[in-house]
Amino acid sequence: MIVLLGFILIGLCSCEGSNYTDEFARKYMFVLSAAAYSNSPRECVKKLKNSTFHNQTFAACKGNCSGFTAVIHEERAIVLSFRGTTDMKQLFAEITDSTFKEWENWTYGGNVSKYFYDAFTSLWNGGMESDFEILKKQYSEYEVWITGHSLGGALATLAASMVAGKHNRTTVKLVTFGQPRVGDQKFADEHHKMVKFSYRVIYWSDVVPTVPCYYAQGYRHQGTEEERIIGNAADGYFFVLFDIM
Repeated sequence: MIVLLGFILIGLCSCEGSNYTDEFARKYMFVLSAAAYSNSPRECVKKLKNSTFHNQTFAACKGNCSGFTAVIHEERAIVLSFRGTTDMKQLFAEITDSTFKEWENWTYGGNVSKYFYDAFTSLWNGGMESDFEILKKQYSEYEVWITGHSLGGALATLAASMVAGKHNRTTVKLVTFGQPRVGDQKFADEHHKMVKFSYRVIYWSDVVPTVPCYYAQGYRHQGTEEERIIGNAADGYFFVLFDIM
């Protein structure tokens, strides 16, 4: 799936009224989201000019969740990157906990999936928050870039909401890849207000962005979607869907 995302980003267009660019997604956010899957994300981050890897956090989440923090001094940005689903057992837990368990109330508005809430809280309280606060104190004028693929995209969405809610003068940039739905309509609306730079990049045949269920369960994606045809594939077209916040 990561490989497919690499192809679709080639044709992603920037949006009127936004400083989002294809180069930004390909050069930085895609690299950072892919690095979260690496056994050595430090080595991946080192490939970005004038960048420093800070720390990696692991947490149990009916599987294994992980995220890392870094700094890109060249762009004056603090990075939070979250790893996605690693096996089918974890994917099953994501679906069942989001489908059959009660919502969790989200401090910054609305309700969110219990699985995503528990996974994010485990990582955040397990070290990522303290790592972030150290960097935020040291580089108070830097932007905060947040990214992740699949499950990592859901965790990145919660992180963006929390950072924007706690540090309302901080510029937060969120770009996710193949992200599932995270919360209800209220969550989506509040996220829209707080995180002004938020994009979801989606491959057209990927099932993950279609879950949890829109109709039966009340889940909503944050923002609005725009569809662009960017090229041909053997089995049809590539599409990019992204949010304009």
